[in-house]
This record gives sequence, structure tokens and C-alpha cells, in this order.
Amino acid sequence: MFRARWQVIGVIGVVVVGCGVVDPGDPGAEQTSTTTQDVTVTRWSASGPPSATTGSDPFFLLNFIAAGDASQCWNTGAAGARAGELTPSITIDTDGRSGGCEQQFAIDDPAGVLSGATLSIDFGAHPGSDAGQCWTFLPNGQHYQATIPIVSGSPSSWMNWTPVLGIDTDNRAGWCDQTFDVSGRNDVTLEIKFTPNGDGQCGNPGTHYAVAGRPVTLGLDTDGRGGGCEQQFRLRLGSDIDNDGVPNVADNCPGTANPDQGDCNGNGVGDACDPSLRWVKLSGPVDCGYSFLYGECTFVCVETDTYQRECTGEIMTVGPYIASQNRCDDGTPVFL
Repeated sequence: MFRARWQVIGVIGVVVVGCGVVDPGDPGAEQTSTTTQDVTVTRWSASGPPSATTGSDPFFLLNFIAAGDASQCWNTGAAGARAGELTPSITIDTDGRSGGCEQQFAIDDPAGVLSGATLSIDFGAHPGSDAGQCWTFLPNGQHYQATIPIVSGSPSSWMNWTPVLGIDTDNRAGWCDQTFDVSGRNDVTLEIKFTPNGDGQCGNPGTHYAVAGRPVTLGLDTDGRGGGCEQQFRLRLGSDIDNDGVPNVADNCPGTANPDQGDCNGNGVGDACDPSLRWVKLSGPVDCGYSFLYGECTFVCVETDTYQRECTGEIMTVGPYIASQNRCDDGTPVFL
């Protein structure tokens, strides 16, 4: 198995005990300034764990830990995926239950494919938020800026992880911000899928691409509302990952081919991937419900509805529902 090690020395403000972050204000908390934790990566992308056939592929690794009531953190453990593949999904659903969820990140690069690249995460409380919801190793809610370690060695090598970043959002004011950044190379991209599975608790949902000069910020505001926020990560190599002729660093939809770079509302996100452009119902019976998050659809079609997309003017007709094929007549699968 692929085993990894993280080590923290001289912690300030909050400290590591076992695999959890402890509030030093807790009188019952054991405190220490040095911790070493062995981590066994047991969950892999669909292609499985490293083997003799993996060659020079780098691996993106995520360690997801329940530090309290484990039902707030879905799919805990260490997970990994080769470049080009998504890590297994995790869900953050912290609220008033005890404790929260913790994350660590690392990259294993056995052949030095990522030489010259730097990937990093900036984590902390959003300005004006209750800083106690976002655990870092700095006092008073200061943002912690961590470089994601890239270790060049075989898959069985020991390696370091980022320090623990803890999320314990609840009904206190505000939320935690995560900002992912890439620098040093124009042909390295970190794709982040950030999907709400509940009630408006995930700031900036959708599929995002952190490339050199264009970081991605996500907001975590899970609380007592239903559901939480799902995350997956994919390391991608190549200067034009969607093959539309526009380099990633200049592409307003790095993961969706759009050679025309259309951006009708001028927000810097191309029309081909802009989740803010809603589909507005023009006609159709009220018994044909429809909700839309760009790239992910849910239909309950009885008859026919017509929708127009804001700003672009695109027209889409859906329905009626074809029961024998579980789809609407436009060929889109139906999820009931």
C-alpha cells in the first residue's frame, strides 16, 4: 500500500493531537507541539492504486479526517488519483454537531513531471466571519497559506502533507474560504468540482480550473440546513486541456471547448461554462418541473417546456418524458 507521513513542528495557536486539531482554549485538550502521523492511502480513482504500469504519472492526494461527529464528514480517509482522473468524492456537512472535518493535501510525483510547478491553498475565515469555524495553525483566524508538497519518489516513499486545515462551520456568522492556486507552469491545471447537495451552503459551486495567474476560491458555509458540499480534485497536464486553441491561462472556460470565448455578461467566465446564466421558462405547463445547474440537469417532464438562457438568448425545449427510455424527448436522461 501507498503510505504517507505528515509532520508538524512548532505549532502556533492550534495544535495537532493524533489526527485532529484541538482548540487550545479547551481545558480538557491534550496539547503537543510535534506530531507524526502515518497515513495509508486506501481509496483511489477508478483506475486503482499505483502499480508497475503507472509509469511517470503524478498523483494528487487528499487526506480527509473526521475530528468529532463522523457523520459530518462523508468518505473519510486518504484518497488518490492519477493526473487526468478525479479523486473520490468527499462531502463536508459540518453543523452544530461536535467537532468538524479536516483536510490535508499532497502530490506524489515519482518522475518529477511537475518540476517547476507550485500548487498551494490559502485557507481561513472569510472577512467578518467567526474565525472559530476555520481551524489553522495561526491565531485569531489568520489565513494559512500552504504550499502543497510535491515529492518526487516512488509510490511507496514517505512524504509530507500540508498541515491540517479544519472546517467547523455552523450557525455562527460567516464561512471558511479555500483558495487554490497554481504557479510556475502554464501547462499544469488543478480542476476542482464543488457540488452542493443541499441548501445554498457552498459558495461558488461548479467545476473550476486553477491555472497560473487565475486562482479559484470556494466558500464553505455548511450549517444546520440540509445537505453539504461535495469536492473532487483532478490534476491535469497540458497547456490547452480542452483543445479549443486557447491556452488554459487565457481561456475563460479552460475545461470546456469554446474557441469564440463568448462572454455575454462580461464577468470573465465564458458563456459555455458560466453557471450564473440561468434558463428562464418561456412556455409550457406548470406540471413540467425543471431545474438547471450548468452541465447537470434534473428533469421531471410531463409535457413540453421551452426555456431561454439569460444573456445568450439560446433556446432549449424539453419534454415530454419518454417512460420506456427514462429520458425527455431531447435525449437528456431523467433523474427522478
